[in-house]
Amino acid sequence: MILKRLLALTLAIGSLAFLPAVSWAGFKDYCITFTAPNPYLQVGRLFFIPPKGACIPWIGFTPQNELNSPSTGVGCTSSDDSQLTITMTTLEGGIYIFDSVTVALPGSNGVQTGTATEIQPDYNMGNSFTVDVSASKCSGETIPPGVTGTFTGVEALISSGIMGVGAAPTP
Repeated sequence: MILKRLLALTLAIGSLAFLPAVSWAGFKDYCITFTAPNPYLQVGRLFFIPPKGACIPWIGFTPQNELNSPSTGVGCTSSDDSQLTITMTTLEGGIYIFDSVTVALPGSNGVQTGTATEIQPDYNMGNSFTVDVSASKCSGETIPPGVTGTFTGVEALISSGIMGVGAAPTP
């Protein structure tokens, strides 16, 4: 009995060698273009629209102001496959920016359109505001070599106002 299980396991693992290698060449980035009052671009590295009712991580950046401004979050497709919502946090020059983007699916000619609600502590007195967005596959966007600012993580939390609600320890 044990010998049969061991043989089955060995054959299963050995058969993996015959699977084709995964190629990342077919994957593209996903770009979200935000409109006025502060037009900018968010790039999700190797991000794709998840299947209906599923969520996947968003890992990307914005090349805004030629800063190296990483972003992270999650993107979910509704169970009826009618919309994609991506919620992300970006650190740009020591300021945290919170975005919630919702676009209609499937879109037209590969472009999805919708709106984003954004919160920037240094804009609009920290109140949320809504802008139009368009999103599509993209490639060739490069991460700028610039710095993310002079703030440390805790200093950035303090300047963003998060420290006021006790979300991080005082330095």
